[in-house]
Amino acid sequence: MARPIPASGRPALAAPSASRSAGRRQSRATINVRYKPAWENETSELLTRRFMRSHTRSSFDAASDTFRLAVAAAEFAEILRNSENADAAGLEQVRAILMDMEIGGDARTEMITLVETAASLMGM
Repeated sequence: MARPIPASGRPALAAPSASRSAGRRQSRATINVRYKPAWENETSELLTRRFMRSHTRSSFDAASDTFRLAVAAAEFAEILRNSENADAAGLEQVRAILMDMEIGGDARTEMITLVETAASLMGM
């Protein structure tokens, strides 16, 4: 059931959580994310997704290009906002993820351009 949260004027994540599914061979975890879009009412919504064993890969390099692009975009955002979560990451690492992707496409090309522009503006 969705519970009310204060309107913040921007999208909000509240209490993402994960739990392991003991005893179930196909299910690895359940991911719960509660969010509230800024442009809607003041009631948050809960998304629950099961993370299945078939969704896992043996390494980050074995993950899909779509997943790696999402990771690169999230890491890039953390670096730009000087997040403490990005303390060990750098723009070169984000660029390397993008360059290692097998697919081309506008999203990848645009991300590479954004990372290179940010690097030059930051004096890197």
